[in-house]
Amino acid sequence: MLQLKLHGKKLICKFVTTKRKESLKIKGLAMLHNKKYMEIFTPFKVVAIDTSFKPNEVPQSKWLELNEVYTVVEVVRLNIQGLVGFKLKEIDLTGCEPYTYFRCSRFRFYVQEDELAEAKVKDLIGGLI
Repeated sequence: MLQLKLHGKKLICKFVTTKRKESLKIKGLAMLHNKKYMEIFTPFKVVAIDTSFKPNEVPQSKWLELNEVYTVVEVVRLNIQGLVGFKLKEIDLTGCEPYTYFRCSRFRFYVQEDELAEAKVKDLIGGLI
């Protein structure tokens, strides 16, 4: 399990695990090996896993697509909700106020296995065309 916490302008991830040494391969992220914490610097990739409960103020054209890969360009603490929010490169929420960030729990990190799977699919599709 991965817990996210915003410390100043840094997003800190804490691994909650029963294993002593657990590694997580996340493309483009700095990780301190054999530590329970890592610092993540923007930009980084995430995958949308929760597209439910779209606010009425946000049009469908500016909403998330399930399993789509997005690039996080800014991470903020949403003080009123007590959550961490992500600003995405691919979706501009201007005009959707008060919604200016996506809740971080709507995403999972884009990991190395995602990249390998994408490459395999491209190879398969390329062979069919």
